[in-house]
Amino acid sequence: MELTRRQLFQWGARLGAAGAAGWVLTQSSQAQAASQSPPSSQKGMLIDITRCVGCRLCERACASKWGLDPTDEHPSNQWTWLTQVASADGPRYVRNQCFHCLDPACVSACPVAALRKTAEGAVIYEEARCLGCRYCMLACPFQIPRYEWHSWNPAVTKCVFCYDRLAEGEAPACAVACPTGATLFGDREALLAEARRRIAAHPDRYVPHIYGEHEAGGTAWLFLSDVPFEELGFRTDVPTQAPPRRTDAIMRLVPPVAGGLVAALGALAWWNQQEEAGPGVDRGPEPKAERDDEGGPSA
Repeated sequence: MELTRRQLFQWGARLGAAGAAGWVLTQSSQAQAASQSPPSSQKGMLIDITRCVGCRLCERACASKWGLDPTDEHPSNQWTWLTQVASADGPRYVRNQCFHCLDPACVSACPVAALRKTAEGAVIYEEARCLGCRYCMLACPFQIPRYEWHSWNPAVTKCVFCYDRLAEGEAPACAVACPTGATLFGDREALLAEARRRIAAHPDRYVPHIYGEHEAGGTAWLFLSDVPFEELGFRTDVPTQAPPRRTDAIMRLVPPVAGGLVAALGALAWWNQQEEAGPGVDRGPEPKAERDDEGGPSA
């Protein structure tokens, strides 16, 4: 069967598309499972803003645990920090730190696996692997990771959820230090149940929303408040779908589609070569030039 150039290219494109579809079907579920912690092991923190008095013991506990200078107010030296926000009936104190997303965009964006998620749900950073691309800072929907611009050997800094304590079954240092119960540590599912219980028991005290339950696909850190979250500086435009789920399927198409395209272009180049060579024709021996009696070519 003879194939035209157009047909050959179409078949190459179809093979590439088929390979892409098969790759996505077999890989997407595995990738999603690898980037997420099982619900049974996912730890979390419930921050009740109505109970925070602004004592900043959480900041000091974090600094002591990780050897940070509590007097250094440079943003990269603060892994957790309080922001005072004025409201109609007095100030509110808002905890700021890494949200430890269930499906973290920073982990997906890092090209060298300097960021990874532990079995307990902490998103941790390995400085030795980091090449300083700062893709994590661009990928984070909450704009949390910070960079040591002032250092000759800069690194990315953020809360690492006291992952070593979590691995031992202990609460993070900030949760232990909190004297008012504004910071509660436990299994994420149990914390969600507790948050719903508080809202149902005191509907006049809380905004009927648990921040972090669905934002960016869900986060380990959950927040309750009596003031609308947008008034406290929380991002309310964050999509509920995890950013990696939006880009993962597209990015995983690249290798098989590129392979299919290379195969199609290779077949097209081969076809062009055959077209230019044309069918083989036997032209016989080349005629010899006639010579005169003196040995020169005849006129």
